[in-house]
Amino acid sequence: MNTDVKFIMVLLLGPGLLMGCRLIDNPEFTEGSESGTSSATLSAGITGNDPTASSMSSSDTTTAMSECGNGVIDGANECDGADLGNATCLTEGFSGGTLVCSGECTLDTSGCFVCGDGVANEGEECDGRDLRGETCTTQGYSGGNLACVGCQLDASGCVPDMVEIPGGVFTMGTNEFLENAGPERQVHVDTFWIDVTEVTVDEYAQCTMELGACLLPGIGPNCNWDSGNGERPINCVTWDQAVAYCSWAGGRLPTEAEWEKAARGTDARMYPWGDSPRPSCEYAVVEVVENDMGVDGCGTNATMDVGTRPLDVSFYGARDMTGNVAEWVADWYAEGYDPEDIDNPTGPGMGAEHIGRGGAYTVPAVYADLWTYFRRASPVLIYGSSGMGFRCVQDSP
Repeated sequence: MNTDVKFIMVLLLGPGLLMGCRLIDNPEFTEGSESGTSSATLSAGITGNDPTASSMSSSDTTTAMSECGNGVIDGANECDGADLGNATCLTEGFSGGTLVCSGECTLDTSGCFVCGDGVANEGEECDGRDLRGETCTTQGYSGGNLACVGCQLDASGCVPDMVEIPGGVFTMGTNEFLENAGPERQVHVDTFWIDVTEVTVDEYAQCTMELGACLLPGIGPNCNWDSGNGERPINCVTWDQAVAYCSWAGGRLPTEAEWEKAARGTDARMYPWGDSPRPSCEYAVVEVVENDMGVDGCGTNATMDVGTRPLDVSFYGARDMTGNVAEWVADWYAEGYDPEDIDNPTGPGMGAEHIGRGGAYTVPAVYADLWTYFRRASPVLIYGSSGMGFRCVQDSP
C-alpha cells in the first residue's frame, strides 16, 4: 500500500483510531528514522494533542477539575466557600435559615430549620405556641391575642392602645327605669382618645416602679396584682390610684359623659355592640348560671385577660365596656343629671362618692348594670373591690 493510500485511510478512519497504529510500510515513517517521523508524533500532529497527555487517567482529570477551596464551584463540588450556586435552605426542603458550605465543599444544612416543629429557631419569630415570650403588650398593643402564622408573629388579634372618639352630640341618660340616670338629654363632648381596654396589671406595674408615682393596689381574693397574669385588668384600686396612674401615663380619667359616648355611640344603643343580643359569655365576661347557681367570670370565678371577648366592642372600637371590671370615671356622683349641663359636662364640683360605669365579671348577664347608661355610686375610699378597674383618656391634640 503506498503512502498516499495510507494517508487517505487516516483521514477516513479519524485520529482516534490512528493513536494505536504505526505507519510501518514506508521506511520514512519507521521508528528511529533520522529523517522520518514516528507514528506517535504523526498522531500528535493530526490530533493536535501532546503525546504525553495520553497517559493521564480519567480520575486524574476529574480531580484536577474538582479543586475544593478556590471559591468557585467546579467538578463534583456542591459548593465552594461563599459560592452556593442557586442553593438555599428553601431549595433544600427547609422553611428558612442559613445555608453554608462545609470544608469539604458540600452543602451544610445545619443552620436551616423547618417551620412547624413547635420550637422557635434562629431566624423564626415564633413556632406554634412558642412565641419567644412575646405578647400583645410587648408588641405595643393594649391587649388581645398574639398568634403565630408561618413562624411569623401575627398581631391581628391584638388591639391598639387608644381609639379616637369624634367630638359632637350624643344621647346621654334615660327617662326610663333608672331614676339616677336621667333626664335623657343631648350632650356635646369634644374629640378625645380613650384606651381600647382597661389598664392592665403589667401597665400599672410600670407606674409603681417610679418612686411616688403609683401606690401598690389592694391584694386579696380575685385581686389581679398578685395573680401572676399581667394581661388581666388592674383591679382593687381606689379612685385616687386611678387618677394618679392616668396622670403618670399622660392622660386623665374620662368624664362620665365621655365614657358613655365611647360605649353608647351616637345611636343611643343599649349595649356597646347594639340593642341586641342580650349579654352572654359569648359577648362579655359576666356572671353565668350553672346548676342553678351564679358563677362569676363566665364560670372561672375571676376576671379574664383584656380584649378576650372581641364581640364586647363599641361603635368606636373600645372593648370590655360591658364586663370584666367596672370602671372609675372622673365625676362626683349625684342623683340624676343637671339638665342644663350639656356642653362637656363634668358633674358636681364636690361629693361624697365617685361613679363606676360598666359591668363586671361579678354582674349577672340579665342585670341592668350592663346597660351603657347604667351608673352606680362607689365610695371614694373603696379599696378591695375586685370588680373595679379603670381606663384613661387623652385630649385630642
